[in-house]
Amino acid sequence: MKVYRSWRMITGFIVNCFLLLDFGAAQFAPNYTFMHEATEAPRVSFFDYIVIGGGTAGIPLATTLSSNYSVLLLERGGSPYNDPNITSVTNMFRSLHDTSPDSPSQEFIVEGVVNSRPRVLGGGTSINAGFYSRGEEQFNTEAKLTDADLIEDSYQWVEERLVYEPPSNNWQSALKAGLLEAGVTPDNGYTFDHLIGTKVGGTIFDQNGTRHTAANLLQDANPEGLALYLHATVHKVFFKRKGLSKPKAYGVVFKDSLGKKHVAYLKGREKDEIILAAGALGSPQLLILSGIGPKDQLDALNIRVVLEQPFVGQDMADNPQNALFVPAPIVVQPSGLQIVGITPFGSYIEDVSGFNFIFANLSVYQGFTYENGGFMLGKVNGPLSKGELKIVNRNPADNPSLTFNYFSKPEDLQKCVDGISTILRAINTEAFSSYKFANMTDQDILDLNMKLPYNLIPHGNTSISLEQYCKDTIRTFWHYHGGCHIGQVVDDEYKVIGVDSLRVIDGSTILNSPGTNPQASLLMLGRYMGVMILGQRLVGEKPYTDCDSNNAFKTSVSQPTPSKSRTFQDAVDKAVEQSIKAHGINKPESSKTSSSSQPNHVDDSHIARFHAFMACHEELMQGNLLSPSFQQGDILDINEKDLEKMDIKYHMAMTIHRATNFRKKYGKNSFRDSNSKSIEFDKDQLHCCNCNEPGVTLGLSENDQV
Repeated sequence: MKVYRSWRMITGFIVNCFLLLDFGAAQFAPNYTFMHEATEAPRVSFFDYIVIGGGTAGIPLATTLSSNYSVLLLERGGSPYNDPNITSVTNMFRSLHDTSPDSPSQEFIVEGVVNSRPRVLGGGTSINAGFYSRGEEQFNTEAKLTDADLIEDSYQWVEERLVYEPPSNNWQSALKAGLLEAGVTPDNGYTFDHLIGTKVGGTIFDQNGTRHTAANLLQDANPEGLALYLHATVHKVFFKRKGLSKPKAYGVVFKDSLGKKHVAYLKGREKDEIILAAGALGSPQLLILSGIGPKDQLDALNIRVVLEQPFVGQDMADNPQNALFVPAPIVVQPSGLQIVGITPFGSYIEDVSGFNFIFANLSVYQGFTYENGGFMLGKVNGPLSKGELKIVNRNPADNPSLTFNYFSKPEDLQKCVDGISTILRAINTEAFSSYKFANMTDQDILDLNMKLPYNLIPHGNTSISLEQYCKDTIRTFWHYHGGCHIGQVVDDEYKVIGVDSLRVIDGSTILNSPGTNPQASLLMLGRYMGVMILGQRLVGEKPYTDCDSNNAFKTSVSQPTPSKSRTFQDAVDKAVEQSIKAHGINKPESSKTSSSSQPNHVDDSHIARFHAFMACHEELMQGNLLSPSFQQGDILDINEKDLEKMDIKYHMAMTIHRATNFRKKYGKNSFRDSNSKSIEFDKDQLHCCNCNEPGVTLGLSENDQV
């Protein structure tokens, strides 16, 4: 496996001085012309795709889709840039303990364990410890990812942009040697792959100690195809049912930071979709708020039932973490997660050194200091223990009610015991002896840790058994998942079962937390599914409409620029070919377009009249986008006051792109006003060109009274 970025060798002294610096400067935000506060969003807008959640999976997904289609990305939090608590390696745990209303993480407590959910662009990649390691093959199988080449391409696409090799220091080297001496073998060196043994993984912190979040992937987005709004809290997904065999998602309503409502609709084409990527808590919560979930919850909160789905919110799981603080007799260089011991029995061992990992007062360290010591962390894979999610009110900004039932399955508890035993063996090795007080016994270390405030669970101050230690000191690894499981809530293509035009693509769908840390797999999943969705859609249609040199309407595919890697288009082409083979359909031939004849702009009177016709129709405003009840030649009587209420030019541009409605109704390919001018939408501008093909007469002219 190829590793794309590595740090140059740095002496231990320089590393130590570097990591002890207090980095006050934050990473500056890229010039994302498509990123705005939700307060700037129009009241009504139309898109090919609406992605809810700008997190670990949502960003690579939206970035990929934007290369060919218009995409709305809604993020309930703010920007990760210009905030040193997010971007600096020395502050990497502070966000998890920030309980302020504007914090990038939102605290919730389950069974006495304090946890956090992301509330920031970049999702978990903006507040985690940065460790990067791919998931095991089991994850690919469970996630129904069948294209091995696309899996590899998707991982590499992420790794080229975000991932670095961490610097080594004496503590990390000693721990690695200690794990090997304790039997966690073989030594797998520096690798992203999930392999039994001990290895060095990647990190999303660069050589300057700056975090690279999923938000950095937006540099590959098509700025003409993406609209991103921050502090946009989605309250509901809209469904239409009249005349349909099953409910069909067609829009969402979201509120900005001032509490004002905005509505975004799909344009109404067959493959337009809303995609939930709001995370393991947000996606099942939003499904229930939208009327898809257990009937008792819907009835209790007077939510109209769209689809009774008892599996939404079920099988929630959180991987238990149990830590051992090991005080050292010498100075310890601060370091984040770098080393991992992957045991064959399902426990993963990682560590951080020189950080106040639990953000406790110095007094709780009982005479020791976190600067001289480190936390050894054991993670239980899976897990088998499961709980559920229920919503408690209709406010999506509030946390739902959760249970994880930690250690309810004895297999999980045994993995914890075996993991703690392995950590104790590792710190008692000759290789690690420089970092352990010679006179400290295992019982001393366990009792010291029993007094640390790992959770809110009342317990004694001494350890009577490793089983009890696991129960008393349980913490979270922030790797919770479930609630929209594949095979129960979504199908193999992540489409919500029982409805149309709705998918869920995030950690809520996965059955077991992938690998040692899930961020790599979720980043890959977003990219993988984006390429797959593009490939399947491009087989049967091409998204943009142009006038060619022969004045006839043709379609063309918007290709990514060469700088965005040939690998992307190769992956799309492969997905197209696979879909052709799977469905037995013919790939449409590409149509050549010409820019030799530039259409003239339609004046404001055309904009006003066509907007009145397309966007002001009562049935359209009610969301019945696929079958507006107008007749050929209709003239609308819309008064000036009505028009003033609308952002005419913006909505004009969006609704023109919905000309597929006319094609479906009348079978025509062009649309004319009564002056025989053909209307075309291209890049948010309204154009007209003289086309010879007969079209539908709208009955509108420059002389019409508005």
